[in-house]
Amino acid sequence: MARTVRSLLLPCLRGRMGDWIYYVAIMSFDEVASRIEDSRGIMHKNLVLKELLQRELTPRAKGIAEYLVKQKQRFFNAIIVGIYDGDPQWFEISVAGNALISESQLPDSVKTSVGVLSLTGNERVFPLDGQHRVEGIRQALPKAPRLGGDEQTVVFVAHRPTRQGVERSRRLFSTLNRYAKPVTLGEIIVLDEDDALAITTRELLERHAFLSEPGIVVVTKTKTVPRSSRTCWTTIQCIYEALDILHFPKDTKQRQRSLFKQHRPDDDKLRNCYDSARSFFDILIEFFPPLAELAGRPPADCVAGNYRHAEGGHLLFRPVGLLAVSRATRKAIDMGMSTKTIVGKIARMPMELSQRPWVGLLWDHTTKRIITNKKNQEVASLLMLRMAGIDWRQVAPRGYNLRREYAGLLNQPLTAVRLPPRIP
Repeated sequence: MARTVRSLLLPCLRGRMGDWIYYVAIMSFDEVASRIEDSRGIMHKNLVLKELLQRELTPRAKGIAEYLVKQKQRFFNAIIVGIYDGDPQWFEISVAGNALISESQLPDSVKTSVGVLSLTGNERVFPLDGQHRVEGIRQALPKAPRLGGDEQTVVFVAHRPTRQGVERSRRLFSTLNRYAKPVTLGEIIVLDEDDALAITTRELLERHAFLSEPGIVVVTKTKTVPRSSRTCWTTIQCIYEALDILHFPKDTKQRQRSLFKQHRPDDDKLRNCYDSARSFFDILIEFFPPLAELAGRPPADCVAGNYRHAEGGHLLFRPVGLLAVSRATRKAIDMGMSTKTIVGKIARMPMELSQRPWVGLLWDHTTKRIITNKKNQEVASLLMLRMAGIDWRQVAPRGYNLRREYAGLLNQPLTAVRLPPRIP
């Protein structure tokens, strides 16, 4: 990478944590792209390890670049960089002696923490935390040069290019990435203003006549309904995942899915997304009496507990069942069928988890536990299509043998397994 040798003065705050001295500065995107190198040569001399780091870096950096180019309300947290070579200098600046504050009012820590970091341009600067953001900035600038003036918080720490220095920086690199807490799906659903499915999920919980009722949808750390709950129907994560399944046609690429969630659509598209989701849940309530019963009774009646119990209970009162129905519905839509038609057919199928074909596939009758494997859900959705009299082969991989897959998941010989009959 071509590097500039232009000197630069950066307003900074100086701080200390443990045995690290660090400097918090502001840099333009142009400066970030031109001065900060990638971490491969610093962290690893081994070519294989360098390539592994690059493979991990590239896909995420592309998504970040897209975010920067398209999102007006863009914002990043600080990038942490190591610095060595050159001749960086720190110059303290006095903030006392003005009309607002006197020197006697300033703690000693403040007197020595404000200043300017001077860079000659010959320094080697590399990211310890934020390497994907640096590469994303670098990829975004040719597409949108206007971003060059955006400013990024950068934290500088000292690095020594010795064996001990590399080990120390690599340890910091590992620590920063190991203990950084990733954003959970629940936090995305509750807070994200770009992901249309998260926005739609929140809208359903606020506006839908059934889903907005107190206690119907529970907010948990996973999509699993708490075992002790006898009042809620499902979880916020399960609603989101069902919408994720329903929204995208069969041939949607993973990158298209990711980009859709990263960039907020216009209001008309959000409205259509909500209307489609609302219609799906309205249709479920229309065709499944237990849901209509739950909608018409107060939580204290524990209606949900009657349909979700130790012997399995109703398919739709378990997240795995709602997701299997969502998959079958999406597949039927891909073949030109309406949501109302396919849900109406599914509603006439066996709904008890302890019955064929769900026992052994979605319900373990020995352990009395749900089987959550996505492969099992996929087979369940194809069985729903077959029972509905739909040619499931249109939406299955070429050469897919449903009976063989079903038998394998049941752990039974093929000769002992029959596919469930079609519903009348």
